[in-house]
Amino acid sequence: MRPFLGMFLLSLACLTSPGRAGDSLVVEGGPADTGYNVGSTATIRAGLKGIQGDPARYSVFADIQYTGTTAVASVEMDRQPRSMPDELRYEARWPVPADAPTGVYTVTVHVEDRSTRETVATRKLRSFAVYRKLVRIARVNLDKTFYSPGETIQCETVLENLTDREIGGLRVEFSNANYPWIATFSGEANLSGKQPENPALALKVLRANLSLPARGETTLPMMPAGTAAFLQGTQVAVLGAGGPARHEKIPPPEVDQYTVAVWNADRTVLYDMQFSPRAIVRDPNRDLPKPYSNNFTHPYNTDIDFTKYREFYAPGQTSRADAKTEIAANNLPSSLLVFCPHEDDEHPWAGLIRAMVEASRPVRVVFFTGGDVGACERYYSKPCGPNEAREFGMVRMEESAEALEHIGLTRDKVTFLGLPDGGSGAIWSEHVKGSNPFLSIYLATDHAPYENVLKPNLPYARDAVIDVVKQIIQDFRPAMIATPHPDERHVDHRTANWFAIKACQELLREKHIDPGTIVLADQAYGAGGFKPAPYHYEKYPVYLSGEAAALKQEMGWIYQSQDGNIDEGMKRTFAELPREEVHYRIVDWQEHEGWNE
Repeated sequence: MRPFLGMFLLSLACLTSPGRAGDSLVVEGGPADTGYNVGSTATIRAGLKGIQGDPARYSVFADIQYTGTTAVASVEMDRQPRSMPDELRYEARWPVPADAPTGVYTVTVHVEDRSTRETVATRKLRSFAVYRKLVRIARVNLDKTFYSPGETIQCETVLENLTDREIGGLRVEFSNANYPWIATFSGEANLSGKQPENPALALKVLRANLSLPARGETTLPMMPAGTAAFLQGTQVAVLGAGGPARHEKIPPPEVDQYTVAVWNADRTVLYDMQFSPRAIVRDPNRDLPKPYSNNFTHPYNTDIDFTKYREFYAPGQTSRADAKTEIAANNLPSSLLVFCPHEDDEHPWAGLIRAMVEASRPVRVVFFTGGDVGACERYYSKPCGPNEAREFGMVRMEESAEALEHIGLTRDKVTFLGLPDGGSGAIWSEHVKGSNPFLSIYLATDHAPYENVLKPNLPYARDAVIDVVKQIIQDFRPAMIATPHPDERHVDHRTANWFAIKACQELLREKHIDPGTIVLADQAYGAGGFKPAPYHYEKYPVYLSGEAAALKQEMGWIYQSQDGNIDEGMKRTFAELPREEVHYRIVDWQEHEGWNE
């Protein structure tokens, strides 16, 4: 009987031990929101299933930790009265300190048995971000929807102070729609010390030296803010996108937007910016064609091509299998590392990436920013706050991952750094050290607030960015590095090149990179009026097969947030697809160190 009795006692002990009781517990839940402002309260919710015995036996804690650190804030969660019969629900409220570091915070829920103080269940939940937003443009209204050229546009703006102190010396501007880091009038002095202005913005100061009371709201009433004009053909220079100019005696009606921005007095800190509702500008003598905004595939129905989709392949062909075989011969490197400023900026390199994939040669693609600004308002159909911007950045990351998969590059070859859209110039020139990181305009953080990036909570500072770029290059040891052009108009584009080349030059001094490494620059899509780079270039063409050209076109349709629908609507026939990419080799990247500092 003794062996049987021993087995019985052992089984009984296992059934009643806290550890075994915890084996059946299931923890679910997460933060009530995706992010919280400093000084506010974060709410964490959890559900506990698989309860055994008295529910009071359990204590539930939310462990909150700033990613990359060891300190943990453990908050006991309160059991909620609305708990279901088979589930206990808990909630904790964590006051976010006013001086809390911005970035991503992890949440782990652990359950303790009160009688033994042992942890019987644990579960990592979804993370949340902490941001520091000081001023918010709560609302922008125009006096009407339809304007004639030359007519005055009136605007009402509502501003909120999100802090517990008065904020003064604010400058509120109205202009034609633009992103300040693309527009040449950006408040950013060029390397010669001059601040170029772009008259196409038609910028007007609505209020100077404005003060907002603590936690207060101020309304700037309807006032003359701008003059309606036809803007098609000018928006590419200030938005990075836009329709072509219409060279007609009386231009067709068009849909336009305007930007309201809040700066500090000397225009060095941009607190917030928002786009106005859409307005239609039309000549009194022309009502047709009816215009469509960039939410739609075509600006006018007259732009729809009803024949091309029938002619993608030659008559009688229904697939690529029917088409003749095309072979593109290229002198490919043994490995390739591509640096992109934003998601979708890999597209200019798609032919080279595809050729490397077909040749089974190693490729890595790195994205500096999360692209959290571009078309954020359009995606949500409302102004974007920090939570919307961060989630939109993840939308764009997913688009690029899917687009690269479409041309054959797997997700494990793709890396995101999570820098702020539009912030690279300030990071490069004004925020060198990690102790003084740049506070992003839309994300309202000064550290990368994403979990899915190479280094969560990467400081928005030049030295930190260059260090991580150096590590990527050292780990991968590419034979070729592809970057944007150093003279590109968009500040994120040119500084992506600057980050990569400075990292290479430092590695060269440290003898950790082959001086024969090939560095390519893409074509410059519009100079920005800044001091040109001193490098010398050689043309480096890449030839595409018909299959690669078709995949590259299809890849563009995946960037739905960035006019993918327009690209799909304007598809080219198979014969029209370009069979060449033009890039430029930077012959002397090893030289000219410090020219842009």
